[in-house]
Amino acid sequence: MTNQNDTVTILKKFTIIPGHEETYLGIWQQEAALRQHYGFKMLNAFIETGSGMQFNLLTGDYLKTSEEKIFTALYSYEGDIDAAEIQLSHDEASIFIDTVTKMHIRDDVTVRQVNSKMMTSNTATKMVIMRRYQIVNDWNAFLEIWWRIVQVREKHGFTCLFAVEDIEERVFTWAFTYDGDDFETFMNEGQMAYYLDPMRVELEVVNDYLEEIRLTPARQIML
Repeated sequence: MTNQNDTVTILKKFTIIPGHEETYLGIWQQEAALRQHYGFKMLNAFIETGSGMQFNLLTGDYLKTSEEKIFTALYSYEGDIDAAEIQLSHDEASIFIDTVTKMHIRDDVTVRQVNSKMMTSNTATKMVIMRRYQIVNDWNAFLEIWWRIVQVREKHGFTCLFAVEDIEERVFTWAFTYDGDDFETFMNEGQMAYYLDPMRVELEVVNDYLEEIRLTPARQIML
């Protein structure tokens, strides 16, 4: 049970209807401002911008993902978040925003309470790489390796923007910057020096803790 004085972090994710991206993002800015008015802290937001890759490490399957415009928002609240959400839901502006939002998004909204492992104020000037892992085996052992991976990533110019864990669903989500604008280039020469780094080679054991990896190009939405 969450203590009412704790800070709760939320990950909200859904798909925007194709062609509705810019209209919805204007609505999101209104929701973000309203949430801030009610004491929520808006942490980060991203929209996935194109087709990515999905790997199943147990079966060896590899496929290209569809070009769905998945929107991910992260926000937190210090105190009784359930009471805050009820209060927000009664606001006429919130009711209007919810009504209009439904015109622009798919019916696949997920709202999850997550544990924040890293949340930075860094901003991305170009592409963001969104990564989602399905975790198997020991979670803490995975995190010990992941922290070392972040250090190697940042050594090669990939700046971590956030990382959160959903232990119940065994999903780990994080994102980092890429100083480029082409996903295919990132997947090939863009990561070559990183993966050849001896410090990264010795961390290949991380695959023992991953069932599935999904990575997609994205852009950061400034709040």
